[in-house]
Amino acid sequence: MKKIQRLITRIGLTLLAGVLIGGGVLGSGKMTPHATAAAAGNGYVYYNSEDALYRVPTAGGTAQKLSENFSGDYLEATSKYLYFFESDDLSKLQRLSLTENNALISSFAGDKNILFYQIEGDYLYFLDDKGVIYRSPANAADDSQIKQIANNADTEFPDSL
Repeated sequence: MKKIQRLITRIGLTLLAGVLIGGGVLGSGKMTPHATAAAAGNGYVYYNSEDALYRVPTAGGTAQKLSENFSGDYLEATSKYLYFFESDDLSKLQRLSLTENNALISSFAGDKNILFYQIEGDYLYFLDDKGVIYRSPANAADDSQIKQIANNADTEFPDSL
């Protein structure tokens, strides 16, 4: 599990560096206070920079601004949704439809305090502050398909990597 998470982190950081260099943010003297990125199966990389959400084709091209005043961290994307933590509350999992025009950000997983989440294949897995691990189809229409798959997990595991 740790090896997979490290690999995903390295890939994500590599993608982020590529996006920032390609967009002229790094290497041109312009610094961004904070940015994160996520690749999706729909041919785009999604990233936030200077409080706006952008997407750029994975094959290269011009970035498209999708949203102003976006404050998401730890982005993960599927072909239908962009998952993230709200920057002001890193325990609430949010998502944004990538297929609906003028989509609104919605909460996913209800009032659970999420410590960690990961998309693996067609599923979204997440751990709450009570040590419960859940699974849901990553492209589920809503959070009614969330299933508990384990409990008593070590809630300190992210700090022990």
